[in-house]
Order: sequence, then C-alpha cells, then structure tokens
Amino acid sequence: MRGVLFDLDGTLIDSSAGFCNAVNDVLSELSLPPVDLTWVSHRLSGGARGLLADYFATTPDSEQVTQLRQRFLEHYLAKHVTTSVQAYAGIEQVLAWLDQRDIPWGIVTNKPEMLTTPTLEFLNWQARSHVTICPDHVQQVKPDPEGIRLACRALALTPEQIIYVGDHRKDVQAAHNAGSRAIACAWGFYPPSDAPELWQANWIARQPTDLIKIFAEQAHNATLA
Repeated sequence: MRGVLFDLDGTLIDSSAGFCNAVNDVLSELSLPPVDLTWVSHRLSGGARGLLADYFATTPDSEQVTQLRQRFLEHYLAKHVTTSVQAYAGIEQVLAWLDQRDIPWGIVTNKPEMLTTPTLEFLNWQARSHVTICPDHVQQVKPDPEGIRLACRALALTPEQIIYVGDHRKDVQAAHNAGSRAIACAWGFYPPSDAPELWQANWIARQPTDLIKIFAEQAHNATLA
C-alpha cells in the first residue's frame, strides 16, 4: 500500500442531516409531508436525485427530479453544506495516522465539486487531501473506475498500489474495476436490504479505527516487498 483513496459521504463524513434538511426545505415549498433522518440515510448513496426520485416514485433523470434537484442544491448550499456535516468519530485519527507516515490520501466522490469543496474547507481537509475527484472531473462516475484511475495518476501511483475505502457496493465495484483493493465501511449509507458482507470487498471495517489496523498491516507488507 502506497496510498489511500476515500469515498466522502458515508465514509469520512456524516452529511445525512444536511441532506434531510434540504430535502424537507423543498418539500415544504410544495406543502408536502417531510422525511425523517432514517429515511434519508437509507437512500443517501443515490444523492439528491435518488432521494427525490424515491420520494416521488419516479426516475432520477425525470424532468421533475431535475427541477427539484436545483432547488435542493440552492437550499443545501445556502444553509446546510457546512452547518450539518461532521466527520465520523475516529476519522481524524485515521487521517492523522496517514499524514504522520507520509502516506498520501485523497477523495473520489460522486458528490458535485460545488458541494465537496466547501465541505472540505469547513473540515480543514482541502490542503491535506492530495487529490479530490468529483463527477465534474470525469465522464463516468462510480462504479466506473475512471475516478480512481484519475486519482492514481495524480498521486503517481498505480491502482494496485492504493486501497479504496467506501460505504457502498458501487465503491467496492469501482475499486475492483480499477484494479485496486477495497475496504467496505459498515457505518455508511447503504439500505437495510444490503450489507457489506455481500460486496466482495477485501476487508470490512466495522468502525473507523479498524482502518488503521488494515493500513498498518498493508503498509508493513509493502515495506517488506
């Protein structure tokens, strides 16, 4: 292991409250019943489009969802992008462990750059992340491997030299499609009908500090190699 790449929402940060608040802002404008945090958490991996499509029982690319997503983004950026986001307990310890050992880490996310950048700045991660890849930078998002491969090139590493960490099966698929190994996070935003054990990840981390144990072993193996 020479580097680590992370998914963002559901892996490094809990952004469910902000998404829930922004969706409810949109629903309030339409005089519709609100959703709760649990409902959002089970669907957040699909982003704003997925949340709105599920609520209105339509497709993510429908005209209705496209229009409402714009209102969602306006509410989210204006009120919720930094006020309702927090790093999961133990994540700062994980990032500090990598920083102290000069192991470069970065982010490959399906979250748009206009939302990712202020989030990283709020958390003081913008300068620490060696590379940040958003949908704005690629033609195809995860589970396509394009983002991971682009990040690897920016780190001057091969996909085989990095580990990708994510909270959804599409993260594991993207890693394997790129030729990387994957860690599945058990604390993220996957639906109750799914489970990390089903994703064929190389490892499963039950809590963020488990990542350090995996990284330490793999970095040691890399040194021996």
